[in-house]
Amino acid sequence: MLMCSFNVSFSGKDFLIKCNKESVDVELVEDPEDLTWLQNMLQEFTDATGSEVAQRLLQNWPDAAKDFVKVGKNLTEEKILEFLR
Repeated sequence: MLMCSFNVSFSGKDFLIKCNKESVDVELVEDPEDLTWLQNMLQEFTDATGSEVAQRLLQNWPDAAKDFVKVGKNLTEEKILEFLR
């Protein structure tokens, strides 16, 4: 899974509406384990790079988490079988 964040003009909820759901799975990041993982990754990234953007996200946590979505390949059993034909 890939987790993406969007700026204020294009939120995760907008992405959920506009993306091609036939090719990817997209969902809001709401699971507590996912939120903890994401926050930890942002902290590691901030520590390693000094990123001001990541730092702002962490300063606004958990509100900033609402702008993230999880994006993954949409590999249903039907699509896998279709691909193998």
